[in-house]
Amino acid sequence: DKGTGILKEEVPAPPEGFSQRLATILVAGAGFLADSYDLFVINIVLIMMKQNESYGPLTPDVQIQCSFMAIIGAAVGQLLFGFLADQYGRRRMFLLTAILTILGNILQATAQPYERLGIYQQMMLFRFIMGMGVGGEYPTASIITSENSTNWTLSLIHISEPTRPLYISYAVFCLKKMR
Repeated sequence: DKGTGILKEEVPAPPEGFSQRLATILVAGAGFLADSYDLFVINIVLIMMKQNESYGPLTPDVQIQCSFMAIIGAAVGQLLFGFLADQYGRRRMFLLTAILTILGNILQATAQPYERLGIYQQMMLFRFIMGMGVGGEYPTASIITSENSTNWTLSLIHISEPTRPLYISYAVFCLKKMR
């Protein structure tokens, strides 16, 4: 759009048919599951790192800081990439958040202690990078999923007691648009 600095992005047509919608739900659910794993696996990692004496002492303060850096990164990523997605396009920013998440995880997995930057300080930095990717994925993935979903007819999902959890799961994971 001229004058606003906002790039227009073509929105693909919503998925056709039940199987494509179901695939969208499963992919979105798998993404959220992977993000949760990324955020919470540090507790197990720190227990294993604590047993290695060459890394130095792992104080409770350092343990909290290592765990918390991903949450701080996620908050920063949500704000930053939510804004950037509106400016430069959701798909571009979604790709960038995926790259940050992967890069942060690779850096964490390959971190080695150095004299200037200890292993725990590296973990804090790399978890912040990974957290920015995870946090940035929340606004971009939810909007992309929402744009690619359509309303289901009540003939596909009857809002009865046995199927209510399926309907609620669909609403939570896909953030379905109400038209």
